[in-house]
Amino acid sequence: MKKLSTMLLAAMAVGCFAREAAEVDLLPEQERWRDHMIAGEKALSEGEDERAEEEFVKAQEEIVALPDDARERAVSLLPLAALSEKKGDLDEAERQYRAALAKWDAVAEPDDLAIAVTAESLARVLIARQRFAQAAPFLRRALSVRQKENESSPEAISDLAGLAEIHRVKGEVQQARALFAQALSAWEASGAKDDPNVAMLLTGLGATCTATGQIAKAQAHFERALRVLEAAFGEDDVRILPALDNLTMHYQSVGRAAAAIRTAVRAADLVEKDGSVKDADKAARIEAVVALAVAAGDADRAWQLVERAMSLRVAAHGAESKEVASLLTMMAELKRAAGETAEVEKLYGRARAMLEKVAGPDSPEVAMVLNNLGALHGATGDSDKARALFEKASASLEKAYGATDERSISSLDNLIELHMNAREYEKALSVCTKSLEARRAAFGENDVRVAQALDAMARINAAREDGAAVERCVREALAIREKALGKEHADVAMSVAALAEVLRAAEKTDQIEPLYLRALRIWEKTLGPDHPNVASALNNIALLQAERGDAAGAEPRMRRAVAILEKSLGPDPYLAAALRNHAGMLKSLGREDEARELDRRAAKMLEQVKAKMPKR
Repeated sequence: MKKLSTMLLAAMAVGCFAREAAEVDLLPEQERWRDHMIAGEKALSEGEDERAEEEFVKAQEEIVALPDDARERAVSLLPLAALSEKKGDLDEAERQYRAALAKWDAVAEPDDLAIAVTAESLARVLIARQRFAQAAPFLRRALSVRQKENESSPEAISDLAGLAEIHRVKGEVQQARALFAQALSAWEASGAKDDPNVAMLLTGLGATCTATGQIAKAQAHFERALRVLEAAFGEDDVRILPALDNLTMHYQSVGRAAAAIRTAVRAADLVEKDGSVKDADKAARIEAVVALAVAAGDADRAWQLVERAMSLRVAAHGAESKEVASLLTMMAELKRAAGETAEVEKLYGRARAMLEKVAGPDSPEVAMVLNNLGALHGATGDSDKARALFEKASASLEKAYGATDERSISSLDNLIELHMNAREYEKALSVCTKSLEARRAAFGENDVRVAQALDAMARINAAREDGAAVERCVREALAIREKALGKEHADVAMSVAALAEVLRAAEKTDQIEPLYLRALRIWEKTLGPDHPNVASALNNIALLQAERGDAAGAEPRMRRAVAILEKSLGPDPYLAAALRNHAGMLKSLGREDEARELDRRAAKMLEQVKAKMPKR
């Protein structure tokens, strides 16, 4: 969504008098109002926001005596709202945009451009506040006005893209994809196929294809977005970085480590060659490549890159800084991956000493190093030392941010995992209860993060073999997600499927199939018919049918599940399991030859997967 300049808004308001200018003079206060508005716009263009605000406030003061339905009242609110938004005062910006929209509703026709501009601005603020459901109606209203004027205008297409992104964030992927495609078609129809905005829409389409498991289509969209930006700006321009970053994330998510490293290195090289980029930003790019190289097991490349980043960090921040300490922890992780435990502890020790000096012994930065040291000792079997480090880290974060801060809450996860690994389930439950209470206090009863704590508590109770508590936690998590996300969200379907699994373990068979069917319906609607989650639901429903003796009814569902997994995953343990499930059903139907072929394929696939696993 694009902002309309205050000068144009002022011109719109002044224009309402122009029709009568030949016969009726402006009132003195209207002339003064106009002059203050123009002076405010001039101050804005010169970067003097305080002077601009003073002029806009004076403009408002000049029209106190005008009727309530004077257009000047609506116009005066808009630049002040924009300034509040710019300062980060979103409460005040929202209030002013809402007031302006109410004024426009009173004085303007329903298809007045000013209504579209104000509705777009209000939607932008609501989106910034993560209130997507509230933003959508205002964007739709703006879009309606824009499309009446010109449905192929950049503003109309921008509103379409904004609506698409809202649907994507809400998990309504199919609707999002349709709107992104509509916006892209409109933009291309205008003849601007290589416009940077096309790249933005292709990125949105790529994200929705990724969410629905259409990996090949997603990659095609991301790669085309890069080509569009290269055509617009050139191959060596830093403005192509967003497309390179998207491709890097895509390649990483589908396991194409070499391709991910290649695009990340290209991005880092672009940044390093750009004289306007600071050493710190160059180092950050290289560190991102290091993380990819570590994930890919390419220790030699990672070590070369981390040393290159270190020289940039020292140049930017000095020999002792938080940033240099962060790189020391990265070096420690590289040594840890190489099994050099003694070196790991030395590097963490250097980072800890440096951070205690530059940030303080109880600082959050030191706490993060303590967490890493705790994980190191936990992995080597020294649970007591790991626990002491985790507890000290948690106390430091709580002291720095408060018990209800998300960073403090997240630090409890390490303690939960430590207790779980040590089979100290009661202690794990105690820490998880603390986390749950803190999340409720911080985020409210119906926040998804509360549901996540309940998921963890369900896992702990499963280890405790308390089936009733597991079911209670899963049902409560499901209810929270339904309230927070809506009953048709893909994540809600995940909770529905989890409840079905819990009931299956409890042998409450009469309640299971409706839940799997509900999850299937939601996933088909939100993620598309070819998503792996759809295959999972089909697999579970088919197994239930087969258990009831209806192998003939189950087999087509299992066949469809296998087809989806073959298309979306390729060789994978999940596909091998589905092949074996399908083989079992074919055997019960007397189709032995087909069953043997599927068993053979599954065995061969598992061997292929095993051969690709890194040697330990």
